[in-house]
Amino acid sequence: MDNQKIVSISQPLNSAFTAKVVAVRGECIDLMSNGQIIVAKKAFSCLIEPMVDDTAMLNYDECQQAYIIAILHRNNDAEATMAVPSNTTITCSNQLTIQSNEKTALVSKSIHEISDNLIMDGKTTTMNFDQGLIKGKKLHGHIQALTFVADLISASARQAMNKFVSYVRKTEQMDQIQAGQMGRKVDGLYNLNSKHTILVSSKETKIDGEHIHMG
Repeated sequence: MDNQKIVSISQPLNSAFTAKVVAVRGECIDLMSNGQIIVAKKAFSCLIEPMVDDTAMLNYDECQQAYIIAILHRNNDAEATMAVPSNTTITCSNQLTIQSNEKTALVSKSIHEISDNLIMDGKTTTMNFDQGLIKGKKLHGHIQALTFVADLISASARQAMNKFVSYVRKTEQMDQIQAGQMGRKVDGLYNLNSKHTILVSSKETKIDGEHIHMG
């Protein structure tokens, strides 16, 4: 007992109290309580960033450092910023829902995801929307099986390159291609089978080969 130092800590009997935020200076927040300025820090569990004129609940630690443990009231309750540590994981055992509700006709529902690296991993992914827009510089996709059904497809590209090991295309009614020039190169057999075949050229038609069979 002689070698031990006993430090007495005097903690207020009612350490939890409320105060109004008067200034936010980085990690230090100035609050007013009973005419006195209290310099506090945000508690680790308090995710909402304080703003001026907020009514906050404070508490002291064993070193008499004041911490904001909750934001009780905000005049502009439609605006809030949630701050989490640099490495944060949100886990849910069953279902997690993030929802943005429309309050007035002038405010649209919107959720913005901004990140240098965005990774989405799941066994099943379902996206339902009326309109979709994707913008980017490069897109790389690797899919083992793809089923695509659309009533109308409109594509515009300056240059397109497709490479398939095997490619099958089936059109129920009409398949129409319009191009300035078209060239096809087949290393093996090129087979054209139809009920009626019409070849029309405005100027020249050339059929050249080592053997030509007609009839």
